[in-house]
Amino acid sequence: MVKDGYEQINVNFKNILDVIQEHPREENKHNDRMKLLEWLSPLNFWTKHSDIVAQQQAGTGNWILESPMFQQWEDKKCRKLFCPGMPGAGKTVAASIIINYLSAKLKQENVAIVFVYCNYKERDKQTYSALVGSIGRQLASTTVIPDFEQQYPEVTQRIFNLIQSLHDKHSINNTSPSNDEYQACYTKMLALFTHVYFVVDALDECEHRDNILSTLQELLRAVPQSSLLVTARDSHHIGNWFKAEDSLRLAIRADEGDVRLYLQTQCRTNGRLIALCQRSPDLMNSVIDTIARKADGMFLVAKLHIDAITTKTNPRDLRKALETLPSGLAGIYDTAMDRILTQREDFRILGLRVLTWVLGSIRPLTLVEFQHALAVSADLDAQDLDPDLIPDEDIVTAVCAGLVRVEVNSASVSLVHYTTQEYFNSRYCAGMHDLHVIRAVGL
Repeated sequence: MVKDGYEQINVNFKNILDVIQEHPREENKHNDRMKLLEWLSPLNFWTKHSDIVAQQQAGTGNWILESPMFQQWEDKKCRKLFCPGMPGAGKTVAASIIINYLSAKLKQENVAIVFVYCNYKERDKQTYSALVGSIGRQLASTTVIPDFEQQYPEVTQRIFNLIQSLHDKHSINNTSPSNDEYQACYTKMLALFTHVYFVVDALDECEHRDNILSTLQELLRAVPQSSLLVTARDSHHIGNWFKAEDSLRLAIRADEGDVRLYLQTQCRTNGRLIALCQRSPDLMNSVIDTIARKADGMFLVAKLHIDAITTKTNPRDLRKALETLPSGLAGIYDTAMDRILTQREDFRILGLRVLTWVLGSIRPLTLVEFQHALAVSADLDAQDLDPDLIPDEDIVTAVCAGLVRVEVNSASVSLVHYTTQEYFNSRYCAGMHDLHVIRAVGL
């Protein structure tokens, strides 16, 4: 009996030792894998995806998933789906809805979803090699999700073996893989999945759009179990890539029901609108009807109009504002700039300084970086940063009339839309160094 007890203790002790020894091995394997993924590409689009999902109005976008064109693409009856839309129509949010839908539906299957959010402001980071490398990074990342690796361990191992082989070939001389090497490696990787979905958002903002499309088209030709969806502004140049028989077209336009749902939510949750409309119940309906009509298929327009009318101090002024809401983004941006320039002096200066930093920064700044930059520029003679000059987040966005926002997850400060950048480029400058707002601030 005692002997049996000692043997059981020895067995348990051995199991504990095995677990203790296994932990550092697993940790080392994880670290090695992360280094390989970082070598492939520094781009990680999950943070951007989370920021976009956080902006989405709950309950909207279902029309996309229910559309016959999307369902044919999802069911693999067509391999390429082009989703054009006017600026501000909600193309990026539509892409995030599709990515979330596919991820949730297919999480138990041997399927990969590779997605890219192109961004005009990050062109220095989104090089061709970084974008192409992100394809392999995401394919590999799919396989290290615990549920996937437990169910398909051989897929995980073979994919990392392929990446390791590519890495070993180039690490000695610190070279990068050629396009043919990427193609050969990814073709083998894609073949390990039952299907791979590629989703590329805002392709028109990508400097390397033709090379990226060419690479993806080659992968689709080489591996039948793959599909491609692209959102972009409507253009013949991009549209010509989607004229084959295996391509469909789904125009992205803000659904009127979705716009109304967004406006109803704002009227229920926005403190200023609640205060303005509580004495006049019919005023809330006027807000919803007027802005929904003015939005004309653009969520961005609805948002900017909400930002504009919530500056009013009484119901009469709100009614007048509804009667004179501008149409088109240029008119809306002109109105926003008028609001910035006619604020009280300290707010006007801060608003222009905020725009200066957003427009002039080489890369998106985090909120902390941004606050420190504003503090430094407020007193250029100071040798040290004065904490008392650091503005609060709320005031940073409030003084810019809705043209600037802080991303929820990445905490980066950006313009509300890339059309805002285009507006300033066309209205105020021939080049960034001649920007009128920079001259106005005197920086």
